[in-house]
Amino acid sequence: MPGPLNVHPHRTQSELESRFSECRDIEERERRHFVLLKSRGHSSKAIASMFLKREDWVRRTVRRYPELGPDAAKDGRRRNGTVGLLDDEGRDAWAQALRGHPDDGGLWSGPKVATYIRQRTGGSCTNHTDWMYLKRLGYTEQRPGPKQ
Repeated sequence: MPGPLNVHPHRTQSELESRFSECRDIEERERRHFVLLKSRGHSSKAIASMFLKREDWVRRTVRRYPELGPDAAKDGRRRNGTVGLLDDEGRDAWAQALRGHPDDGGLWSGPKVATYIRQRTGGSCTNHTDWMYLKRLGYTEQRPGPKQ
């Protein structure tokens, strides 16, 4: 059975709180929150139940803090060497296509974006991927209002 997990402070409590409140990336903010709550004495089990996460995920996240310092909260998956489905030229063409209507008419939706990308690139595109491409271009979810 592992012993108690403590946060070795690289920053004071007020600095941890400040970095947490200033963070705009949702996932990084969550990890900063884990460290902040752990530094305040909350158990990993309690933190996991607050965030609906597994306790071992919280423990691994907090355990990285002494090794990496404040950078432990950053997302290690980004810039991991993978190439996106759309290159610059493909993104420009796709942004142009979004100004019009999809092939079947109507409004652009996540599945329609995934279909468009699959047809142009031959790669698989998940609902999360298509949503991220839409967000990068500044699009938000749109729904028609009720008919009068």
